[in-house]
Amino acid sequence: MSLKKVYHTAHKTPGLEVGQLAKLAATKGKRTSWIPIVAVVLAAAVVAAVATWYFLLRPTPEKTMAKYVKATIAGDQQAVIACFDSRTRTALQKLGAQQMQMMAPPAGLADLKYTVGKAKINGARAEVPLTISLSQAQAKTAGLSNVTVTYVLVKEDGTWVIDISQTAQAMFRGMGGFGVR
Repeated sequence: MSLKKVYHTAHKTPGLEVGQLAKLAATKGKRTSWIPIVAVVLAAAVVAAVATWYFLLRPTPEKTMAKYVKATIAGDQQAVIACFDSRTRTALQKLGAQQMQMMAPPAGLADLKYTVGKAKINGARAEVPLTISLSQAQAKTAGLSNVTVTYVLVKEDGTWVIDISQTAQAMFRGMGGFGVR
């Protein structure tokens, strides 16, 4: 309660003692003191909601790549197809069941160790390195312990998806081109 209101209340109420007046002023102040607390709680809730969306729910190229690899390992063809751009999804959905079975992942992927690298984003295009750690037997045969493939993702309808065509072009360029330009 403002000093002006306390003064007017004291003059309007004859016989009001100083202690009672102080108690009245303190009580009035307590009634309004919850407003800043509610404002802080609401602000904290908004910050928490934005942070949850940004760090957990927001689509990122890295999340798409992780989803793609996990779906590939699990053999979930529909989830794999959902990670691709619309052109590739349409083409894959036209394939028959027998042709889709030929695309099934090889056995032994359950133990696959991989790392999704940090995306290099340029507008609605991103390049994401995927590093696969080979088993000792594979490493001995291949002569290397890791293989890194850079995938190209594009933003389609607000979601990052793998663009197979651009990824293939990037792979050819990374291997010296083989005459592809």
